[in-house]
Amino acid sequence: MLDSIRNNRRVVQIILVLVALTLLLFGVESYVSNMGSSNNVASVGKWQVTPQEFDQALRDQRDRLIQMSGGQVDPAMLETPEFRQAVIDQIVNQRLLVQEAARARILVSDQQLQKLIGNISAFQEDGKFSQKNYEAALNARGMTPAVFEARARQDLAVQQLVGSVMSSGVVSNALVDRWAEFQNEQRMVSEAVVVPQPYVTQVKLDAAAVRAYYDKNPSLFARPEQAKVEYVVFSAETLVDGIKVDPADVKRQYDEHRDRYQVSEQRHAAHILITAPKGAPEATAKAARTKAEEVLKKVRANPADFAKLAAEFSQDPGSRERGGDLGFFGRNAMVPAFENAVFALKKGQISDLVQSDFGFHIIRLDDIKAGEQQAFDAVKADIELELKKEKAAKKFTESAETFNNVVYEQADSLKPVAEKLGLEVRASDWLAKEGSARQPMPFSNAKLLDAIFAADSLKNKRNTAAVEVAPGYLVSARVVDYHAASQTPFEDVRAMIEQQLTREEAAKMAAKEGEAKLAQLNSGASVDVKWSESRPVVRQMLQGQGAAVVGPIFRAPIGKLPTYVGVSLPDGSYGLYRIDSAGKAEGDAAAAVRQAAAQQLASTASTADLAGYLGSLKARYPVTVNQGLLNKAKN
Repeated sequence: MLDSIRNNRRVVQIILVLVALTLLLFGVESYVSNMGSSNNVASVGKWQVTPQEFDQALRDQRDRLIQMSGGQVDPAMLETPEFRQAVIDQIVNQRLLVQEAARARILVSDQQLQKLIGNISAFQEDGKFSQKNYEAALNARGMTPAVFEARARQDLAVQQLVGSVMSSGVVSNALVDRWAEFQNEQRMVSEAVVVPQPYVTQVKLDAAAVRAYYDKNPSLFARPEQAKVEYVVFSAETLVDGIKVDPADVKRQYDEHRDRYQVSEQRHAAHILITAPKGAPEATAKAARTKAEEVLKKVRANPADFAKLAAEFSQDPGSRERGGDLGFFGRNAMVPAFENAVFALKKGQISDLVQSDFGFHIIRLDDIKAGEQQAFDAVKADIELELKKEKAAKKFTESAETFNNVVYEQADSLKPVAEKLGLEVRASDWLAKEGSARQPMPFSNAKLLDAIFAADSLKNKRNTAAVEVAPGYLVSARVVDYHAASQTPFEDVRAMIEQQLTREEAAKMAAKEGEAKLAQLNSGASVDVKWSESRPVVRQMLQGQGAAVVGPIFRAPIGKLPTYVGVSLPDGSYGLYRIDSAGKAEGDAAAAVRQAAAQQLASTASTADLAGYLGSLKARYPVTVNQGLLNKAKN
């Protein structure tokens, strides 16, 4: 039974969660309006969401969902108005939070950024950060390190902001107890499964039915228009390795800008946060201060227990599990009130209450690293790379027109431009004309894909015009092989169709057998059924993927036991379930149910807090969505 509970429509759930959760939290009608003749999809405060940005967000979200589903998601589900609305909702909420994080001066230290980047597996080699892999991965996405790091800082700041809001969700023990009691209802259930495999040999397929299935479902057997290309990518990053830098210039850069190669004073601190966001009701702020004062007394009484008290009381999700540890950071990494307090402390000293836009902090200063001048040898490689990038950027700007001209003027080959600018001619796999979101970079760019499948590119095998797939990234491609859209011949797929129809017929036979046995069991007749060991099923499983099985079990009458229910399972089997007894979970099972109930209710409360907070931000940063343009935009 546990196997059947786990086996439930994962792909559909992914889509529904994405759409439903966004709409549930953030709504639609609250900020949809007619923006007149605006050319932008939305505006959030002073920020505009352009059609190009929205199209890119659509492609990125589709990529993620396709990857999460293992490529099994129905593309039609990613073209619905609900999906498009969910994506613009996400963009709007992200822009709201980014603007508020900037206003609140939530800064991210270099150490936090380095830790984030260092932990991304795509940037690692043998478990360690690799600069080469880092630059290659960003290059594949058409992104410079500077752009990526700026976005990463922005995301970390937003995470801190969201974390401080959502950590304030509080649920009473009484509510948790009531919800857990309901969720704790338990039924002892045995399972027997009628599987379809034994019926496969009994299926007699009509050849006409196989052909009819092929004729009625042409879209299932369509071969999309496809092409293989060779292509070149031209960007500043592609030029760096070929740039030579005079060692004397590296030393001169160091000597003339010594202040840039100083390590500023760093402070290592830990804190306990009791949240009271700026603008919170007076009663909320007062209650938070009272609680913070109580915690401060505990800290003063037992300074050695700071980490333990932080784990118990702190409402900062980012540091609570580390005993409040914030690591080393320098100036301008924290909000002003917090930073000023930290840099006023002596090593080992614990602060009084410090109020910031997030609430009340109790801060302990653990260590101080004095500022120092970095030795030339320690930064020489970084300076050399910096100068290479500067020269590469300049050369890129100077040579971009050359790239455009050569791919156009010598359109029958990419070798001339590759030789002239020192580029690599790369080869693609088969690319489909439709569905840019499912293509690897740089072919997820719809404009480049359109250029590849243009009539001139296909017929004459000419280079495409240079396409800017991302800021500062030019690509030209040339078709080397092509397959027109076609229908897969019936003979090529007949065996597959026969297998499909055989499985369906066998499943029908299994269901018919299962339903007959269920009727016999409910009539009191003796039935030859091999039951599994009786296992507990709790109502909590209704929240997850087992609802298709658990729902009928809990809807079954229990006036007279045992009683029986039957369910058709996703794999074609038919499940028979015998309910032997009903009661409440006890011991460890009951404790686990209560813990899950507490987490679920806390999550619900936090989600409600975030929804309310975003609602308040919409008053500060007015939001409008051009619904007409939203529905017209296509990637």
